[in-house]
Amino acid sequence: MRSHRFPNRLRAPRARSRRTRRTPRVERLEHRSLLATDIGVPTLRVATREPDGGETAAFLGLQEVDAPSPSDVSVQGASLADRDVQAVGYDEFHARTELPAVSPQRSLAKENDLVVSVSGFIDAGPVEAVVLKPRHKAGVYKIPAAPRGNAYEFLKTHLKEASRSGVGRILFPADSVFEIDPPLIGGTAGTESAEYAAHLVIREMEDVTIDLNGSTLRYLKADRGITIRDSRRIALRNGTIEGSGLLVSVAEITPDDSPAGFRLDILPEYRAQIANEYGSDPPPLITVGAAQKNEAGQWRIARDDYAEIFTNRRNRPFNQFDYDNGSFIATTETSREGGTFAPGTTHVWLLHQNNAGNAIHLDNEDHLENITLEDIKLVNIPGMGIAGEVNRGLHVRNVEFALSDDRHSVFSLSSDGIHINANA
Repeated sequence: MRSHRFPNRLRAPRARSRRTRRTPRVERLEHRSLLATDIGVPTLRVATREPDGGETAAFLGLQEVDAPSPSDVSVQGASLADRDVQAVGYDEFHARTELPAVSPQRSLAKENDLVVSVSGFIDAGPVEAVVLKPRHKAGVYKIPAAPRGNAYEFLKTHLKEASRSGVGRILFPADSVFEIDPPLIGGTAGTESAEYAAHLVIREMEDVTIDLNGSTLRYLKADRGITIRDSRRIALRNGTIEGSGLLVSVAEITPDDSPAGFRLDILPEYRAQIANEYGSDPPPLITVGAAQKNEAGQWRIARDDYAEIFTNRRNRPFNQFDYDNGSFIATTETSREGGTFAPGTTHVWLLHQNNAGNAIHLDNEDHLENITLEDIKLVNIPGMGIAGEVNRGLHVRNVEFALSDDRHSVFSLSSDGIHINANA
């Protein structure tokens, strides 16, 4: 498996206290690196540790790099392998993008802004990137206590008013839960054609910190989450985003006389939730992968002899399954020769959501730059964690992907953790 080429992705520390320094912090990343994969898409990830235990990293998709073999996989929840920093493809990257090694925003950086210098390349100097933080503006807009029931119109109204007021900080009530059920804007409710509005929209803001203050935004639809658009120097921090719906179930592999030679019988503990969410309609089946129980008796991705197959892709003469009363029945052969899964595999996880709803979507259609996302927990997301693109400047710090409290939960999200299309 080989990686795709992506522009720079950044994750780095906050600046030090004003009392101790007067210039922007430059964090130098050298020596060791990690090759991280998000559902099979690896990128070069250069990492160090801060004194306070935080993590600084720069994501550099400069060139195709071999992904680790299964024997390299040793960190639970991610595919990681130690690699040396390398400059493979730097010249090509530089020529294609025509970007300087120093960000054009470097001269604008102040003491609290982020400056990351990535060094250690064989045939090139350091690459510097800058993310500007919100400039100081007076005033705080306090979001009132969470309403009972749907908070969609409530939050829409207050965010619009906060934007008009021109304050520098929007403060949510502490440790509250906002349940957001966006309206239908297209298609037919309860069908695959249904399209809902984004759960929350942050737009036309500048130099604003949005502090969730420990609160939770609970999405009630498997559709677009927070959308940030047409904004500059925005920070979103300190809260939890919870998605809705069943991402993954677990099934037992049962031999039969189908073309694949087996069917997938969903375990009883997942059938009730599937019936509740889909009724008489068949649940989607997107990917199937080997599963095993951990020491606590919970289902997780199998770490030994791991394998997965993409299912029910259009116009493919393999890996096709139909749903019938709690089981997926193969209608074609599978794509893997010599057996779909390793000998002894008895159970598999079934992915039912893919990119239905990203937790945070960065919309650069108008103009979006210098966005900071920090101290955020993403739980049970039916899509990507952070996705989209910015004109320039993205800082992601201490973002956690977490399982829901349901002990039957298997995945924290159903697609890429961070997927940024453009970040100069």
